[in-house]
Amino acid sequence: MDDWRVLMETESRLSWLFVDIHRLLSRAFEARVRHLGLTRVQLRVLFTLDRAGGGISQTELADLLEMEKAPLG
Repeated sequence: MDDWRVLMETESRLSWLFVDIHRLLSRAFEARVRHLGLTRVQLRVLFTLDRAGGGISQTELADLLEMEKAPLG
């Protein structure tokens, strides 16, 4: 039973560390690209298009971004 508690505590701590890492990396990224005047979502779309090599449909792009097609448009 104690092993289970240790495992759950470790998993919980790691989860919070990942959340903090994501928050700090996002903040640093936004500071570096602020001069571009683009939102994080706009940059995500551009990066995804670049990674996909362009020439993909709106539906394919929405799938890659895990969002609905209408808001993407």
